Amino acid sequence: MPLSRINTRSLTDGTVAAVDIADGSVTAAKLANTAVTPGTYGGSEAVPVIIVDQQGRLTSASNVAVAGGQFIDSQSTKVIYYNGQNVSSNVTIAGDRNAFSAGPITIDADQTVTINVGGTYTII
Repeated sequence: MPLSRINTRSLTDGTVAAVDIADGSVTAAKLANTAVTPGTYGGSEAVPVIIVDQQGRLTSASNVAVAGGQFIDSQSTKVIYYNGQNVSSNVTIAGDRNAFSAGPITIDADQTVTINVGGTYTII
């Protein structure tokens, strides 16, 4: 049977190896859709969260708001940084990180700020 007439019903599982498929011969039309919505992820106010499976396929993509402080305005020269004044969820600063806040800072009664050995947290 000519190769152009072979279909999945005429092959047993695993009989076509990757080396048997010519480079560039599998087009986008032949790829199955994923659950990921096409688009651009991330930006000035969000970071992308991408999940990739063992075969390198994107299985999930979403945006998460940038945590922490922000620079005031959208000027090209970033000079003034601001942050909130209330810690309303538990925060852990890793041992290989430095962190800072412009005070005053209030930590909610049921929340903690944990600074691992080697990490620093400065309130200015």
